[in-house]
Amino acid sequence: MKPRDDATPEVPIPATHAAQQVAYAWQAAARDLRFSHPELHAQLTERVRKLLDVEVLVAPSREILQAVVEGTRTLTHEEREWCVNEAMVLTGFLKTPVELLQSGEPALARIILDGSPG
Repeated sequence: MKPRDDATPEVPIPATHAAQQVAYAWQAAARDLRFSHPELHAQLTERVRKLLDVEVLVAPSREILQAVVEGTRTLTHEEREWCVNEAMVLTGFLKTPVELLQSGEPALARIILDGSPG
């Protein structure tokens, strides 16, 4: 990560479980825009990237996820982190990150493939 620009606003970390649920709900709503309104999704992605001060948001492609399901590829640390967050939303927060990781990368990738429009 590059050093933060002083003009970049700080991104607050949700202090409560309820705040995290709201954040994940917004994430789910924004994810749906990827297919229905791609231009708007691209603008939101750029804004979030700037708020987080990262070069790229790592969301693995469907091809990468399929390779993980088939056991021919593993996830990078960043991809795994993204997948856990996405899987939490897709499972309705019924599984913890630990439970999702314990199920293995192929199961994690399958949740995302099954839960996103293709």
